[in-house]
Amino acid sequence: MAARIRDFGWAATPLGPIEGWSQSLSMAVNMILAMPGPANILWGPAHVQLYNDAYIAIARDRHPELLGRPAAEGWPEIHAAVLAPVMEAALAGRATRIADLCVTLLGPDRQPEERAFDTTWSPIPDGADGFGGALEILVEVTDRRRTQAALRESEELRRIALESGGMGAWRWDTRSGLVRADDAFQALWGVSFSDALHPASVYADLMYPEGAASLAAVTAKLIVPEQEFQDQVQVAIGPNAGRWIQWRGRAERDRPWIINGVSFDITAQHLVQQRLREGEARLHRVLDGMGEGFGLLAPDFTILEHNHEALRLDGRSRDEIVGHSPWEAYPGSEHSEIGRLLKRAMSEREPAALEHRYIWADGRAYWLDMRAYPTSDGTLAVFWRDVTDRKHVEDALRTERDRSAKILESISDAFYAVDAEWRFTYVNGEAEAWWGRDRQDLLGKVFWEEFPQAIGSSSHKAHLRAAETREVVRLEAMSPILNHWVDISIYPTADGGLSVYFRDMTRKKQVEDTQAILVAELQHRTRNLLGVVRSVAQQTLRTSASLDEFRTAFNERLGALSRVQGLLSRAGDEPITMDRLIRSELDALGAADIPERVTVQGPKVRLRKGTVQTLALALHELATNARKYGALTTDSGQLRVAWRTYTDETGRRLVMDWREIGLVRQREEQSPTKRGGYGRELIERALPYALQARTSYNLGETELICTVDLPLTEGAAPKTSAQ
Repeated sequence: MAARIRDFGWAATPLGPIEGWSQSLSMAVNMILAMPGPANILWGPAHVQLYNDAYIAIARDRHPELLGRPAAEGWPEIHAAVLAPVMEAALAGRATRIADLCVTLLGPDRQPEERAFDTTWSPIPDGADGFGGALEILVEVTDRRRTQAALRESEELRRIALESGGMGAWRWDTRSGLVRADDAFQALWGVSFSDALHPASVYADLMYPEGAASLAAVTAKLIVPEQEFQDQVQVAIGPNAGRWIQWRGRAERDRPWIINGVSFDITAQHLVQQRLREGEARLHRVLDGMGEGFGLLAPDFTILEHNHEALRLDGRSRDEIVGHSPWEAYPGSEHSEIGRLLKRAMSEREPAALEHRYIWADGRAYWLDMRAYPTSDGTLAVFWRDVTDRKHVEDALRTERDRSAKILESISDAFYAVDAEWRFTYVNGEAEAWWGRDRQDLLGKVFWEEFPQAIGSSSHKAHLRAAETREVVRLEAMSPILNHWVDISIYPTADGGLSVYFRDMTRKKQVEDTQAILVAELQHRTRNLLGVVRSVAQQTLRTSASLDEFRTAFNERLGALSRVQGLLSRAGDEPITMDRLIRSELDALGAADIPERVTVQGPKVRLRKGTVQTLALALHELATNARKYGALTTDSGQLRVAWRTYTDETGRRLVMDWREIGLVRQREEQSPTKRGGYGRELIERALPYALQARTSYNLGETELICTVDLPLTEGAAPKTSAQ
């Protein structure tokens, strides 16, 4: 069966490819394959069947077609009435025991025969507080049922024997050999004589040789007065051939050669006795061939019978057990659970059962499933079997369930599980902490009633899609419960519910948002850089007297612009002062050629690494706009940049004033100050958000005044764009 299961085409079944099976299902299959007794697994809503080698003797002609098929197809005659209720209980976490489950199967001769089984169904966990299927362990009790039927038949035969009649009277003179018989006696032998007196040899001729020899033996020895004679003989020929007759006689006191007697038709009784003997022999064969122990107790608790399996489990001989009481055979058992079971069943005349861990005299430990049945004659029939393997399986399943719970409690992801009715079946500690709710308070309650704010969200729709399609659904979404971005993975479970993992993705989203802003800024800077190069080239061309002069000046300005870009690229590793940052931007745009129009003044202030990049972008925008549209586009415009530091309740701060004088306004569609302009948006929105700066940007007809007030202390750490 291990090979069959390994090579089976599971992809075409509801279980899917074997590589995708859950750990619980794989572990349960490995367990039943290692068990010596018949074991069977039904898994999932379709009740797909898997079984071990020992189960083949039960499946017989249905093997191997049962493997991988829904139980409704493999066992249609018992699925609705037996298997479906059992699986409903198992998937809800409840075990089931069924005694004397009768199924009609083909026997070795290909003829239908009724077979009976005692079955135990144990739920198999699959996920936190969920169950994926059921493990069935079977013990065939067909022989036991036949034994009980034989006992009932024997009792009926005894009753028939007692009620049988047909008595005839006779008088036998052993000297003359004549017999006087009445009509009833003659009728027993199937003869009819007009004269009641006739030779005894007439009846001897009707008997089998052993019967005739029995009669001859009576006359061959000295007859003692009042001596009784009796025997059973069978009619060999004639109309009553085959009939059994019992004769009983007693010699007269004064004439001992005269024997008076009666005869009975004991054919029915003889048949009863024969059947009793056959039944008893068959019963012993059945009892000795059973796969479970059997014992029979007299009303005084004397052990009348102990079959081979019971002796094998005990490890002792029949003489050590039979004829003794259980308390003698098993010292200490009288006051044990087994002793109380036997006494209760005997006194109350009601069946009783228990599972008990028993340690034999040699130290071996077994789990025994014991059942006691009172019989009509006052005895007690006791059956027991070794269920140690099943107990080990159940212990392993409990261990696996505990291990799964420990894993779910140790993972960093929050986890919860719901059943098909959306009721919480498990919540781990991480989810409990996230929600701020006691998990015990959530168990058994409906998810959407406890968190109604989630209804209608993308997460809610993902839950519904996973429940409907029974497929895994993954997504990143804003959680209305937590007000955080979360990464959610939703897995359908075998019981119709869902297992859900989620983790906080807010930081990841913040990084992604920051990257998006930086990419947008890089693209904008690239476009501005091209405009600056073009403006520098035009300005250099207007002020150059020759081509050589233009080449020299233009190359110098391009070098300055390159140095600014290098400064920005190293801003995360090298400290940069405010003066260096401003002059790098202005020199790159040719401000050094017009020192009389550009004024830069302020103390030496070392900027934090986290501040330089964003501030440099803002300065670049101001400087570029001054070159492209502002004070540096005319011959008379003035640019004045000054900065200072101060301290308030938030810590040490820097204030920069950027002032352009002598502007000439351009057409609105060409102006960088129109609504939505990137430079102004960077100053008025990005700096306050990223650097916690306070900014103002005032553009008049002939003057631009921009103020940037930002923190210099470490306590006011810049935010990312997602914070």
